[in-house]
Amino acid sequence: MKIVITGLGYVGTAVGILLAQKYDVVAYDINREKVDLLNARKSPINNKDVSQYFSKNKISFTAVNSEKDAYVGANYIIIATPTDYSEENDGFDTSNVENIICSACKINNNAIFIIKSTVPIGYTEKIRTIFPNRKIVFVPEFLKQSTLLDDTFSPSRLIVGDKGSLGRKVANLFFSCIKNKKTPMILTGASEAEAIKLFSNAYLAMRVAYFNELDSFANIYNLCIEEIITGVGFDPRIGNYYNNPSFGYEGKCLPKDTKQLTKQLTDKPHCLFNAVIESNHRREDYIVEQIMSRKPKSIGIYITADNNDSIFLHSTFLSKLLKVIQLHQLTYSVFFSENGSEKRKASYESDLDEFFNANDIIVANRVTRQLLKYREKIYSRDYNWFKFNKSLDEKHYCNLCDNHVSSFIPGGEKSQVFEKHHIIGGGYRDNVYCPICRSRDRDRWIFRVLKDYTDIFTKKCRVLHIAPEWYIGDKIMSNPNCDYYSGDITARRGQNIIDVLNIQYIDGFFDFIIVNHVLEHVNDIDRAMRELKRVLSSRGKMMVSFPVCADQKTLCDKNIITADDRLKYYGHVDHVRLFGNDYKQLFIKHGLKIDIFTPRDLYQKDEIMKFGFIDDDIIIIARR
Repeated sequence: MKIVITGLGYVGTAVGILLAQKYDVVAYDINREKVDLLNARKSPINNKDVSQYFSKNKISFTAVNSEKDAYVGANYIIIATPTDYSEENDGFDTSNVENIICSACKINNNAIFIIKSTVPIGYTEKIRTIFPNRKIVFVPEFLKQSTLLDDTFSPSRLIVGDKGSLGRKVANLFFSCIKNKKTPMILTGASEAEAIKLFSNAYLAMRVAYFNELDSFANIYNLCIEEIITGVGFDPRIGNYYNNPSFGYEGKCLPKDTKQLTKQLTDKPHCLFNAVIESNHRREDYIVEQIMSRKPKSIGIYITADNNDSIFLHSTFLSKLLKVIQLHQLTYSVFFSENGSEKRKASYESDLDEFFNANDIIVANRVTRQLLKYREKIYSRDYNWFKFNKSLDEKHYCNLCDNHVSSFIPGGEKSQVFEKHHIIGGGYRDNVYCPICRSRDRDRWIFRVLKDYTDIFTKKCRVLHIAPEWYIGDKIMSNPNCDYYSGDITARRGQNIIDVLNIQYIDGFFDFIIVNHVLEHVNDIDRAMRELKRVLSSRGKMMVSFPVCADQKTLCDKNIITADDRLKYYGHVDHVRLFGNDYKQLFIKHGLKIDIFTPRDLYQKDEIMKFGFIDDDIIIIARR
């Protein structure tokens, strides 16, 4: 099967890579340099992930700059050319799309056209009437430049603007190549698909404007933006994501798509999107005023290597700033940071230190930690900038919510057993709870071990999480290749009711099992261990932890049954045993090999203190 991609921009390149996993893909572009780069197995776009992909993978993806060579024999022609907003026409310039269809039809009568370019609502229906004998489908893309390939191989959803057999055929074409087979596939009408694209981007523009207005308010009234955004984001309806203040929504997609919607709603009842556009303009003006209030004579513009920040170069904010610089006859220079090394793109040829010394103020839409060295000159509204500065003064760090804090909150049980014995992972402790996300010391330690010593966040795997810590569960579910199952003896925690004495899944079903601070609650522990081992795959791993009394053997007395006695001897009213220094025998008895992890064995004291770990806290990774 031959598939043609017209346009080697971000969308065309990413879609071409995806489909070239299984099919022969030919790109057509009038830019000879891009054609030559692709044929030399080099990226035609500025994206390090794409560059690395071409260097490591062999796929059937070539390029030509001849229409005939491209279109002859093509089964599909995918249109991924720009449709910039035309102020003259007051709408998208879709002439490229029509020209491609017209040219291709002269060469190929049978190809199916797939429009990936963003178009106005109603455009596909209109173009079908112009080319009535052609099969034309709109399939929107939802890629972020910063995660281009991840979004391509594991998209959030697959929208196809045709409900019939043609739509199913096109959907299966893409679905056959994506990695995440859980991706929702939705067949809609053509105009509905176009609306999904435009309204999605308009919502993102609205969200950017919202957090930018919040940030402006906090700045005016001298409030801590970090605390406000964190608190607002813990409302699950809002969420702690896509909330980083900026100088305005940048790039091309959000501005043009929002403007296109307002154009199409001109004679309809609406006001929200006009307000979003106005909010963005005011934010840009406010930031320019803030920069100029410092009365600089020279301004440095710092651009990070992040792909999100590179599109800052195309923002209307930067255009406004440069006009003001020119009006006031100031000097300026631009520094572009790429892959850890600094590269100049503008007037002053020098290194990073000289760049900062040459300017009175450094404007940074996005920041990196290395800028802390020059923090007295930095102007940024990046949420991370406040966190970086705070990290210089705060001695603790929560790796679950990614926040630096001055102290953790004390917590834990109080009982005479903790006074009498050294019990690891139990008792009252100084550094238990994160004041922001409320994670516990053991949660932070569990996450550190999972992240540093397992591949649970990257590997395709099936995970069972008993009595789940929601902080950990959320992190695991961020792996799109993970099938995550969670549960507890009651419906209060997890997705399902799961009794470790009678687990409802088939033998060898799970690649990874997480059972933290559970087994001390279970009466028939041998039966629980047999069940856990039964559902663990032959090469699977099981993470286990529980409080351990370091100075005596395991205590499990059938006569200790009241809540008071359990608190007295086990340290908790719900515990039915206190594991001792012979805890390894439990795993040996059930034929499991184990690795032991403790912070003390792996990290220096200052690192342990920073994260608030219990220095001898034990995590066991068991395997068959």
